[in-house]
Amino acid sequence: MFSMELINECKARKDAVSEKKPLSDPFTLSQIKDFYRVHNVWSSNAIEGNTLTEEETAIILRDGITVGQHTLGEMFEAIGGGKAYDFMFTLLESEAVTQDDILHFHELVTFGQPELQSGKLRDVDVIITGLDENLPPYQDVPVLFEEFAKWLSESENKEEIIVFAAEAHARLVSIHPCIPAIKMDKESEKNG
Repeated sequence: MFSMELINECKARKDAVSEKKPLSDPFTLSQIKDFYRVHNVWSSNAIEGNTLTEEETAIILRDGITVGQHTLGEMFEAIGGGKAYDFMFTLLESEAVTQDDILHFHELVTFGQPELQSGKLRDVDVIITGLDENLPPYQDVPVLFEEFAKWLSESENKEEIIVFAAEAHARLVSIHPCIPAIKMDKESEKNG
């Protein structure tokens, strides 16, 4: 399912970082966290079609300044992504990520986009462009989401963290428990 070469490369990188521990210098830790906050928010949003550059994302997240020629939706996505990134760090000492945690992530990521039913399970069927398989009907989502959360907390695969994270992601997106963002091109947005 996963390339052993890729898994081994990820493990080697993790080991290289672990050799530098403990990173006790608060300034260095803050810089690392800030770098990854901007980069992860930018790249996650770019995959979904957001046209903000990494530098523009940094300006929004670090300075709270809007940038020209972008939609409010794109800026809200950057702000919401930053809030979700920050929330992730509050879960570091948790035993497990719960259904409520996942829905709270959705609530944060969908900041300023009430049409996405922030923090709620979807109550409509959705189609993801480019996906060859059908997503489960919305009526099945509550049970599938509960089964996913149970698997997440009880999985014995957590020692292989890279495989576990990839499998958790694959299982979650196969359910797609929340309403995904629907992108409109800029011309459609201007014309209403």
